[in-house]
Amino acid sequence: MEYCLSNKYLPSRLYRIDYPGSRTSYTRSEGFMAADRRKTYEDQADAIFKRDIVKQFTWSCRDPVPFISLFSDREHAENWGLKQPWRGTATYLSCSDWALYVIDTDRLDDACFFRLKDLVECLG
Repeated sequence: MEYCLSNKYLPSRLYRIDYPGSRTSYTRSEGFMAADRRKTYEDQADAIFKRDIVKQFTWSCRDPVPFISLFSDREHAENWGLKQPWRGTATYLSCSDWALYVIDTDRLDDACFFRLKDLVECLG
């Protein structure tokens, strides 16, 4: 099971929208942390990996997963942030409670990145 994106295909910058209620946490000292930082996948764990990818992109799922969602395109990230899907029908939430972070991928030598398009093609 090898789905990690090769560093040669990784853009120099990625973008993260930090918003209230996100399963991903952020601190200045540690940066972004996935909700589940201990989980690993065995070589034959495609079904479990696929289940967790589906959880990551199921808005109503609050289970901890070992992924952090990022955007490769700044404009796409900004547009997603402006839509504020985390607010749902809770119009009482502030409209300015999110932030855009720029991530320098050259500083993340040991990180494993996945491209959603590739995962959809491989995992169906």
